[in-house]
Amino acid sequence: MLSNRNAAAHFGEAGASLARRQDEGASACFGEARPFAALPSVERSAYFLLGAPGMSTFRHTLMLRFTADATEQQKQAVYDGLARMPGVMDFIRRYEFGTDLAISEGNPDLALVADFDSEEDWRAYQSHPDHLVLVNDLVKPIVREAIRVQYLVD
Repeated sequence: MLSNRNAAAHFGEAGASLARRQDEGASACFGEARPFAALPSVERSAYFLLGAPGMSTFRHTLMLRFTADATEQQKQAVYDGLARMPGVMDFIRRYEFGTDLAISEGNPDLALVADFDSEEDWRAYQSHPDHLVLVNDLVKPIVREAIRVQYLVD
């Protein structure tokens, strides 16, 4: 958790406001209940880093190892598909992925971290038609191993 002073330094008044409300035990973000996706981006960043009072984040992590014969074009199609996911699903709180830097032997090729407000939102992501097309048409044909973990973050 960031302190009020650090929140203000990183996110201006939006971050400081949320930190104050947390300290006061407020249950609503920024004085009124608003869906996360409706918050301005600076408030979403502060909300994520500071956390909402009494609220856990449902985190989904994924690591992929590509097959030896996966082409750069196929890999790029996966990256492009992943990059589209937050734009088609407004219930994704945080979504980032990256390729391994190849600093250590044996690492997976790609890692993804996605945060949701609830398991229900994660299940909606998993069953979303755009996600299913990505997985079935682009990911599965070139992946030899997928490692997944879901856990709660306070």
